[in-house]
Amino acid sequence: MKNRNVFSVYHLLSLVVVFLMLACQSSDPGTSAQEAGAPAGSATVLSPDELLPNGKVTEDGLLVGGQPSLENFEKIKAAGYKTIIDLRMPEEGGTSREDIEALGLAYERIPVAGAAGMTEDKARRLAEVLENAAPPVVIHCKSGNRVGGLLALKAFYVDGKTAEEAMEVGKKSGLRSLAPVLEEVMAAAPQQ
Repeated sequence: MKNRNVFSVYHLLSLVVVFLMLACQSSDPGTSAQEAGAPAGSATVLSPDELLPNGKVTEDGLLVGGQPSLENFEKIKAAGYKTIIDLRMPEEGGTSREDIEALGLAYERIPVAGAAGMTEDKARRLAEVLENAAPPVVIHCKSGNRVGGLLALKAFYVDGKTAEEAMEVGKKSGLRSLAPVLEEVMAAAPQQ
C-alpha cells in the first residue's frame, strides 16, 4: 500500500507540472518563441520590435534591426542572444562595446559607411563573423537598412543566390533606401 501511495503522489506531481507548463505557454499557440523574436531555449518571449527598433527575425534566425538602447540590450541578453554585430561607423555613437560586453554579450563591429560600405569585402567579412559567432546573433545599424543591404550582398556573394533572390533576402531583413545601390553593385559583379 505504501508503494501505491508514493506512485499516486508521483503521478499527481507530474500532472501539476504538466498543467503549469501548459499554463505558461504563449496565449497564441501558433506563435513559437523563435517567431516572436526569442532564440531556441529562451524563457523570455518578446516580439522582435520589443527587442530592437525595426526588429525582424530572419529565416536564418538572426535578430536584425536598428540601434538598440542599453535597455534593449538588457532585453536581448534576457531573451538569450549571445552575440551583437554592429554595422555602425564608430562616430555614430550609441551603446559602447564596454557596456555590451559588461552584459556578457560578445561584440563585433563591421563599420559600414552607407552606400559606400555596400561591398563584397564587407559581405564576406559579415559571413566570416557569423560563421564564428556564438548564436543566437543580433545584427544592427542605426535603422536596419545597412543590415538588410549587407545580408543581401552576403546572400549574393557568399551564399550563391541570384541578384533577385539576394534582394528579397535584403528586403526581408530591413533593406529600404539602399536597394538601388545594391542592384547596381550586383549588376556590375562578374558572373558567378
